[in-house]
Amino acid sequence: MPKYPHYIPSGEDQGWVLKQAHTVYKDKEQVSFSFLHCWQILKACPKFMSSGSKAGDAFIAGELGERPEGVKSAKKRKREGDGDGGVLDDEAKKLLEKGLDLKAKEETRLARASKIAEVKDLIFLYGKDDPLV
Repeated sequence: MPKYPHYIPSGEDQGWVLKQAHTVYKDKEQVSFSFLHCWQILKACPKFMSSGSKAGDAFIAGELGERPEGVKSAKKRKREGDGDGGVLDDEAKKLLEKGLDLKAKEETRLARASKIAEVKDLIFLYGKDDPLV
């Protein structure tokens, strides 16, 4: 095995690297690595990638991005009123605005109806010869 663990000799492929890794693991742990099937699946997950490794063309070192927000921190942020609450909050805002618009329209309609009633009363009173009777 070469002195430098990250050194891959010319002409060697990933299979050679995997065999070397198995050898190093067996020497260090005194037992062979038995979870190769798991490693094949998890090696592409950002959580299990080392800082200099890459998994296929999907991830490049340094471009992994941030971890998604956890459930507890999202709930806490929502309780405290910070930032965006998500799609449901957007829908609730739309419904609230629509409800406020409908309420304003109803108030305008009632005000117009009240004015029309006043005008009708005035027309009725002015149409009489003696409005006080």
